[in-house]
Amino acid sequence: MSAKPGPCSWKVCATLASARFCALCMRSSRGTATGPGCLSSPGRSVLPTSPPWWRKAACLSSWSVNTGCCGKKRRTGLSFPPLTTTVFTSTIPTLIYRKRPPPRWNACGFPSPVAILNRWRALAGRDCARAWCSTRPTLPSRELSMLLILSERKPETFPPSVAGLVVTPRAYIADPDRGKAGHPAVRVLNLSGDCAYLGLGYYASLLAEARGHTVLPSVETLVSLNRRVIRKFLLRDLNTALRARLGALGVGVERAPFSLFVAFGATPDPRFVRFARQVWEAFPVPLVEVLVTPCPRLDWRIKDIRPLSARDLPQGREAFFQEQLARVLGKGDWKAPRVRTQPRWSLAVLCDPADPTPASDKEALAKLARAGVRQGVGVTLLTRHDLPRLGEFDALFIRETTNVNHHTFAFARKAEAEGMPVIDDPTSILRCSNKVYLAERLAANGVPTPRTLVVDRRHLVQVEDHFKYPIVLKIPDGSFSRGVVKVEDREALVSLGRRLLASSDLILAQEFMPTAFDWRVGILNGQPLYVSQYMMSRHHWQIVKHNADGSEEYGGFRTFDVADAPAEIVALALRAANLMGNGLYGVDLKETERGCFVIEVNDNPSIDGGVEDHFLKGKLYDTLIGEFVRRLEENHHKKRH
Repeated sequence: MSAKPGPCSWKVCATLASARFCALCMRSSRGTATGPGCLSSPGRSVLPTSPPWWRKAACLSSWSVNTGCCGKKRRTGLSFPPLTTTVFTSTIPTLIYRKRPPPRWNACGFPSPVAILNRWRALAGRDCARAWCSTRPTLPSRELSMLLILSERKPETFPPSVAGLVVTPRAYIADPDRGKAGHPAVRVLNLSGDCAYLGLGYYASLLAEARGHTVLPSVETLVSLNRRVIRKFLLRDLNTALRARLGALGVGVERAPFSLFVAFGATPDPRFVRFARQVWEAFPVPLVEVLVTPCPRLDWRIKDIRPLSARDLPQGREAFFQEQLARVLGKGDWKAPRVRTQPRWSLAVLCDPADPTPASDKEALAKLARAGVRQGVGVTLLTRHDLPRLGEFDALFIRETTNVNHHTFAFARKAEAEGMPVIDDPTSILRCSNKVYLAERLAANGVPTPRTLVVDRRHLVQVEDHFKYPIVLKIPDGSFSRGVVKVEDREALVSLGRRLLASSDLILAQEFMPTAFDWRVGILNGQPLYVSQYMMSRHHWQIVKHNADGSEEYGGFRTFDVADAPAEIVALALRAANLMGNGLYGVDLKETERGCFVIEVNDNPSIDGGVEDHFLKGKLYDTLIGEFVRRLEENHHKKRH
């Protein structure tokens, strides 16, 4: 059965036998037997007045209709394939197509007419009015509108899947409302030229950050490229990596200078794939050119790293750029970021992945990150090269062996200058990293310690007048049992003492206290956090035994609840730690027949998975994160008042 086209139907009409409605405004003619321009079939309407968004959908879509009772004319544009016939099942039409069925959604993001009719057909036998009002199709996501590519190149020179995302930097700068419409997260890929300071590309990234958009490259990265001092600092490790790679390849200095093209951390030269990734980690810029030149004194060096725009690609690199752009955007499209709950605070954790004896191992760092998620704190791992990025975070947690003449102290100083909560703070590093200061500070405040003598070159031999052999000699800034030796006689005292004095004008001589283990009490902000026993390494007098081949042997451990630990040990540790500050400290003590003695106070105590957290488990990391949250909230309250 085919229907004859009417004034308000499609080109080949789909007639509803029991309903009178306008195909444009979706309104039922209700009280009239034949509405103007509407279907003339008599009968009572079973469909209610449609919601306003359906009327809008009908009026904006590209339906091939004439004029409805609303007086609105059809919108011109692409029309759906015509229907050949209408087959009636009850009062719900079944449509048979001569061509491929029309899409489920039209160009405006609203349901197509056939999708509406199919919905009615699916609801046959139900209360259509009730079902249609209670269900509303999910509108398609507009992912591409959340992503922008800034470039002076014409959009048609990009892959078709992203051509619609390309805008010029000037257009982006001139339109502050771009990307605001209902999209909380907008990503901007800045491929424009002139990224020098105060250049057009620089302002594009600057305004993107001001508008709350996620932009690549960031302003910090552009500043790092433009500032010679920062660039020189970051190039130090890249030069080392480059020389190591060229040395492995057997490339000599007789070669002429060459350049390396890096696109999104990849390079077409297979010999430098890993090095290109290192360049990307140091300078996260989409397109850069690394200029390498031979240097007689240093073999090879990076002369410059120059950011490139999409318009200034080297000859023959267009195909590689297109390939890497498709890879970054994800199979040819830049997928919209998954909507996640943004953490209220951000915590930077400074660590060294290459350190054989880190302050916290990977397991502990992972637990710390999970504790951050539980308390709304985003945890990001930084390395020594990320000093320019430190200002992006709210707080700093140093999980690397600290020292005054070290980049860890520079991180702590900068964080404190920025008003960020930092553990370890510069004052704690200064006090705890020098054992000469510790000995004087503890002795001046009546904290029991082993008998200690500060020694210089002239009084080295006189040490045996104050102590019996064996005697322990220490350099002031040693850690993990490094720089600590035991001498049994005068010959060892002179030889080993002079070796230690070669690196420091003063060293410590201390009485030897043999024990089976050392106590370690972890203290945070004046409160005991954990208590552990570190056993001496087998057949050795220290916790860590450093072998001649570079290997290390550790003793065992036991970790207790603070309530189960000896009260005298905990109280003495608190006395010592409170003299240093209110940060995180690890107090080492020895328990002998003469009583308890503080050996030293560490400002950067070890927190390893399965060791210090053996008793508290995740609660230890919750406490650490909670302390940062408390300090951040306190700072926030002070700024408001």
